[in-house]
Amino acid sequence: MLEALSWFVAIEALGILALPAAFLLFRRLPDRGMTLAKPAALVFFSYLLWVLGLTHIAPNTQLTIIVMLAVAAAPSVFLYRRILTELKDFAREHWPVLVATEVVFIGFFLLWLGIVSEAPAINHTEKPMDLAFVGAVLQSDYFPPEDPWLSGNSISYYYFGHFMVAFLSQLTGMVSSSGYNLGIALVPAMAAMGTFGLVYNLVRLFGGTRTAGMVFGCVAPALVLLAGNLEGAMEFVQLRGWGGEGFWGWLGIKGLTGLEGGSGGFPDGPWWWFRASRVIDTLSGGQSLDYTITEFPMFSFILGDLHPHVMNLPFMVLGLGLCLNLSLSTQRLGLDWLRTHRWEAAAIALFIGSLAFINLWDLPVMAAVLAATAL
Repeated sequence: MLEALSWFVAIEALGILALPAAFLLFRRLPDRGMTLAKPAALVFFSYLLWVLGLTHIAPNTQLTIIVMLAVAAAPSVFLYRRILTELKDFAREHWPVLVATEVVFIGFFLLWLGIVSEAPAINHTEKPMDLAFVGAVLQSDYFPPEDPWLSGNSISYYYFGHFMVAFLSQLTGMVSSSGYNLGIALVPAMAAMGTFGLVYNLVRLFGGTRTAGMVFGCVAPALVLLAGNLEGAMEFVQLRGWGGEGFWGWLGIKGLTGLEGGSGGFPDGPWWWFRASRVIDTLSGGQSLDYTITEFPMFSFILGDLHPHVMNLPFMVLGLGLCLNLSLSTQRLGLDWLRTHRWEAAAIALFIGSLAFINLWDLPVMAAVLAATAL
């Protein structure tokens, strides 16, 4: 309980430090970047620690992080003083949105804390690999960290998502296993908050009311992070004994034959939900000829692998927020824009560029979105 509370306080503190910068950076968006401050802060401060460790300027310790944040507080306070009146006016006018933002974040954080607490073991699928990467970062005085699978070599992988989990673990003084499980709760919470803000902004920009923006904003995280394919529904159809042999054969999902039941309100067996990630398959005599993986966020969060394709979600939303903000610029993009928007250009380079270090496969997608925005 105390570990979860300290983790929550840490991410809130990072968000508060970054809030004035986000308020100025996302000045064209209706929510002024309030829903993106936390993931932006986590990327920025983790990157600073990585640079300090990579250049051997400072070691990877809790003290280094605290000093770094204390130094960062000075420009943050300066920006707060500079925008205080505007910030107060914004908060006074948009307080329902600010409250809803935190409710969404805290709600998803608590939801996944509860789910993770029921199965905290880090002992299956790719969890040991991900935990090893978090542990390797925590045990490294300087960077790059040593590869836990190839002694004497540095990690040759896009490990920045693991690095950010280790950053928060180092800051709060937690062991890697606790940080791992809290990271599983933090990722959907930040993704939910960012998705809420992205949809809220789109609704408002297209002329919708604040109420409409908040309603659709609240629906968006449920659709993106909780909804999946219909295989889960089919599990309960099977549980009720509905459907004939022909129907289940036509459906063609391995293990979903219509013959299995359950002793209660849920199907028997601890892994029945896993079938939802393997709905595209070609069966011959009950054997798989094709084993296409069809994961979706809800499945990945339940599985609990702290893998790059999971940790990337809030930072992809951050990238989309940057592109939306950029698309609202009244000045034509080009060299003149770069000269007059240096800080925004630097932020775009850092946050979208960081996707290559979090989950490389997302960079081409976000680069294409950015290019389309810039045209």
